Amino acid sequence: MFMKKVIIIIVALTVVLVGVRAYQYNSRKSEKAKTIKIGAIFDQTGDVASYGEDELKSVKLAVEEINGAGGINGRKIELIPENAPALDVRQNISAFNKLVDVDGVVAIIGPNWDDAVSALIPLAEKAKIPVVSPDPDGGQRTSKDVAHEYYFSLWYPQDVEAEKLADFLSSREVKKIDILRNLDPFSQKEYELIKGTTAKYHIALVSDIQVVDSGVKDFRSQIIKLKADKVDAVFVNFQNPEAKCPALKQLGDLAFDKIIIGESSTETISCKDLLEGTFYSFPNATKKSQDLNARFVKKYGVAPKTPAVPNAYDATIMIADALRGGNLTGTDIKDYLKNLKTFDGALGPSISFDSQNNLKLTASDFVIKTIKNGNIQIVP
Repeated sequence: MFMKKVIIIIVALTVVLVGVRAYQYNSRKSEKAKTIKIGAIFDQTGDVASYGEDELKSVKLAVEEINGAGGINGRKIELIPENAPALDVRQNISAFNKLVDVDGVVAIIGPNWDDAVSALIPLAEKAKIPVVSPDPDGGQRTSKDVAHEYYFSLWYPQDVEAEKLADFLSSREVKKIDILRNLDPFSQKEYELIKGTTAKYHIALVSDIQVVDSGVKDFRSQIIKLKADKVDAVFVNFQNPEAKCPALKQLGDLAFDKIIIGESSTETISCKDLLEGTFYSFPNATKKSQDLNARFVKKYGVAPKTPAVPNAYDATIMIADALRGGNLTGTDIKDYLKNLKTFDGALGPSISFDSQNNLKLTASDFVIKTIKNGNIQIVP
């Protein structure tokens, strides 16, 4: 009799335990089903990890803030990040396919740079999954023959940046310039735009000095060449600080005393001591971008190393706003972004996309900046 009672108790406890476990499993499963999955593809280990790491941090910060404020109509965003070096096209493709086919994301933020973007555009079109990129631009901006309904770029318009720089150079009575740059799609587009806009201002481009190997850190032969050209200014176009900082140091070591122009990465590059006197064009900082920068520093303990932190943050908020309005499929999100007129974000108070799904800014949104005593200053 006693053994019978013991067996009954054991069976009862087992049933209860199984029930509890089943409830916990179903609860977790139910909670998981309530999340909305967004993918992120960023370079964490490759040539432009300095961009990818901070952009992913910015996306994570945005997701944390969104979820902390109640999520999307009560549902949390589940961020699924993938590491894909910017120059490894196959790994970017694998990351995209995994996020879409395995994870079932409704949108993707990233990737870094144009090689990866060019490979992902047709995949995004086929899968009908919007891809919103914080920093790529390159050949996509003006390629009218490239159909990309589902690809959106939040990078600063290079054509407007180049126009602002050419106007500044003209005001300084610059007549001849050289360009020192990497040979990649982004730098190639920058070169074409600088060449075209400076010609409008009757500024001669003497030499386009290309550095084919992105790992090169000795630029003395190239600098000797541009000194021999007797130009009034040089446009140094290296996005990667591991190339740009040595180039700037060697310009100083070889006593290049003409105007040095940089591109947008000058805003956040680490070697500010080597940038003294460098000029560049960049969108004027908004109050929201300054507040974002402060929150970034508070959370991560360091300042951003890439100028695309507000771009990545705004990409996340835009997608969240679309979801909040009931746009839960890739096509719905794409339509929302295409019809966006006055998004108030870190990039500006009335952000929208042009007909090619690129960030729309005008010359009035840009200012000329310089580095003086290690600090960024706006040139009057």
